[in-house]
Amino acid sequence: EFQLNSHLNKKLNQLSSGLAQRVQLAAALIKEPQLILADEPTANLDPKARLEFYEVVKALHRKGVTFFISSHILSELEKIVTHVVFIDQGKITFSGKINDALSAGDEIFLLVDNPEKAQRILGLGELEGGYLRVRGNLREVVDKLEDGGVKIISLRRSSLDEAFKKFTDI
Repeated sequence: EFQLNSHLNKKLNQLSSGLAQRVQLAAALIKEPQLILADEPTANLDPKARLEFYEVVKALHRKGVTFFISSHILSELEKIVTHVVFIDQGKITFSGKINDALSAGDEIFLLVDNPEKAQRILGLGELEGGYLRVRGNLREVVDKLEDGGVKIISLRRSSLDEAFKKFTDI
């Protein structure tokens, strides 16, 4: 699972950051813990090693292992966590399911064929990086735009980074 056999005779300081991280995770699992605390576990890892690390985390989670992961790279966590805790200046500003954090405020980013018309139909929204940023129920917003003849090219909800900003007043 950790692909370490070819490195058995090497010292930890002789391994790449990715391999060293695998060794540390494998060592942490020797006693089959139910909980693992990981502080910035993907720091200094290349993209391939990061993906591999998170695949291992997902596989272990399916086996019942819980991970508490501290990270400043929130976009990575979005795809693998079920719950989040935001801490700002030592205070917990949010604790709950990731979907609750992501949907707080129901901020939606839409790329539409006619942003000005979309703004008129919705009576709100601001353009940001080519996207129309609106708050509201996703289904209602989409229905209003489609009924008004505005074609939605793409849409996305708030990211974990954006949710963090909301809960920490950044």
